[in-house]
Amino acid sequence: MGAYSYLTIADYPTFTNKNTYFEEVVNLLFQPGEYHVEERPLSDKNKLYWDDAFENDSGSYRSYTFRQNVAICKKRLEIFGCSMIRIRAEWNAARKTLKDGYDMSDYNYPIERVSFKRYYNELANVLSNKIINYERQRDTLQNCIIADELIMQGLSTASSLYAILSVAHPASIVEYELSDVIESGWVVNDPSTQISHEKVIVLTEGKTDAKILDEALKFLYPQFQPYYQFMDFEGLKLEGSASALVRTVKAFASAKVKHPVIAIFDNDTAGIAEFERLPAILADNITAIKLPDIKLAKKYPTIGPTGFRKIDINGLACSIELYLGDDILISEGEYQPIRWNGFDPKAKKYQGSLIAKDSIQATFFQKIALGDKWPMPEMELLLSRIFSAFQLKTSPI
Repeated sequence: MGAYSYLTIADYPTFTNKNTYFEEVVNLLFQPGEYHVEERPLSDKNKLYWDDAFENDSGSYRSYTFRQNVAICKKRLEIFGCSMIRIRAEWNAARKTLKDGYDMSDYNYPIERVSFKRYYNELANVLSNKIINYERQRDTLQNCIIADELIMQGLSTASSLYAILSVAHPASIVEYELSDVIESGWVVNDPSTQISHEKVIVLTEGKTDAKILDEALKFLYPQFQPYYQFMDFEGLKLEGSASALVRTVKAFASAKVKHPVIAIFDNDTAGIAEFERLPAILADNITAIKLPDIKLAKKYPTIGPTGFRKIDINGLACSIELYLGDDILISEGEYQPIRWNGFDPKAKKYQGSLIAKDSIQATFFQKIALGDKWPMPEMELLLSRIFSAFQLKTSPI
């Protein structure tokens, strides 16, 4: 007879597989620490999948599952570029394939004529209302969606998952049920040791920027940190500057590096000047962003030839240290000031930097080492830009 694995999203079963499981699904959604082996009551078994088979059973079973919530799984897919724009583009491409003669022998319904909006709305209806039947008929749009286990046909696995996650409540649970295929002996190796996923390579203007970002990511969003690899400046003996970052990005593009790559430029005069030198169109797997404009920088204390002034330093003097939070930036009730230290004749703007840059960095690393907790809204904004960097690419696929 065989045994089955299945994924549930908000308790709705999907991605059923016989005698094995979809490793790609695990790689896309889960981390090793999210694998659970535990005793659970048989009455806990998913009722949409098993119907009432275990409803009145007082026994227990050995459960083997991956488990995480919808919001985190969805964000992990977004890191690699999943978005509603991409899903819509894939759906429209799939519809064209169907219209051009793709084998639709399993369907008694013209699904290729269905708009994305209509399909998506019905997908949400089926999931939210837990509508299910076991006939596997494809004679209406709703029955097609049910028979296909919510999987949008013609989409990549990542996009199919993203479509389902997008109509589920963020706090709902995503669980991959592997108990039967493991207990029956079909899956022998510990699934948590088989996880393998691509990392996004992050390039910065300098080694300290990379270290700060890495530590901040671990501190604020440890569930996403394993998906990023920060460039090793010391090991590779890389030069640190905005112009050097441009050269590195161009070198990666010329070498046709396949990994996703994000280049992050400072939001200062030099950083923006070099950022604008990058080619308008990079390969789909390479993107560049600058540190975002922030509210605290709009009236920030500066020291220059004309003395002390509070001005907007966005685009002029915002380095990574400006994103570390008030607890670090404020000393004796005032923000640590910027000193103007050079004029860029091409940009016709001054370049500035924090006077106490070294001590600010030292304080950050010390607080991290001590396990201190403090608000960093500017860093959270920056990290959100990093998480969505590939969603912002102009190409939808």
